[in-house]
Amino acid sequence: MALSRLLGFLFGWSPEPTSDLPVLYTWKIDRISSISKFGMSHCASRDFSAGGYTWKLFLRRPGTKTNDGKNCMSLNLHMVKAWSLPPDLEVKAVFELCIQNQVGSEHIREKAEYCFQMNRREWGPYNLSFEAFDSASGFLVNDSCIFSIEIINVIVRRIIVENLLLKEEPKTDKYTYKVDKFSKLRNQYHISQYFVAGGNMWYLGFHPGRKCRNAYYISLNLHMHNYKILPANIGVLVHRVFRMIDQMNGNNRQVEDYFRFDSNHLSHGYSTFLPLDDLYNPSKGFLLNDTCIIEASLRVVGVASFMV
Repeated sequence: MALSRLLGFLFGWSPEPTSDLPVLYTWKIDRISSISKFGMSHCASRDFSAGGYTWKLFLRRPGTKTNDGKNCMSLNLHMVKAWSLPPDLEVKAVFELCIQNQVGSEHIREKAEYCFQMNRREWGPYNLSFEAFDSASGFLVNDSCIFSIEIINVIVRRIIVENLLLKEEPKTDKYTYKVDKFSKLRNQYHISQYFVAGGNMWYLGFHPGRKCRNAYYISLNLHMHNYKILPANIGVLVHRVFRMIDQMNGNNRQVEDYFRFDSNHLSHGYSTFLPLDDLYNPSKGFLLNDTCIIEASLRVVGVASFMV
């Protein structure tokens, strides 16, 4: 053992097997005809480990029919204790089955992959026709067969399933935020009163002079107020339209988008909603008598539910 570690240190390789190496499991069944003779529904290999999980092979009872009506037996790969997996966990196995030719090199191979879950515990069946197992084929010698499986890779991943229910005729709710004495506002974040749209409570927030890329802008954000009563697995998809009202010419500054609000995304907006130079430009009409008007139109167009 000490010599192996020294060689690994000197030459950068490890002669000792590690858990992430592919695993080749070989299963030899002698007197295989006894399965049918004794009326056994199946026989199973011993448990073996690969990729951090435990597996076994099943050989199902001869007498099963293939799609073309021929008698066959079948091989299945079973994940032991898959029922104990969390419902949001999936174990993807990449493997290759082999039925060994005991007198030649023409083996039967089947490479496959399968995602095992709490309720998906077994891959198969892989049907084997009896006609392939006559005495001349080399797969059946002295009433014995040799099966093997190589577990090439095992990937564990979390499952997140989302269902988005879009509304047929979503209602549009408007809120007008009138900001008086704009020039006297402190250079800090300001918020509107709360308002209801799409069955949820919201408020607007803005900063009257945020610097970005060597210029100053009004930033504008929409916040969800009732997030504390929103379930962790529920989100709302909102169509938003923000307008800075041109009080003289009707040429409003408008932006719109879609955004999904949930317990992890409670606010969203624009850090460069309107340049301050445009706001203070008298010809633009955005600031009249030191008052500006911000309008928000909201439509909740869908509700998303997801498994976390």
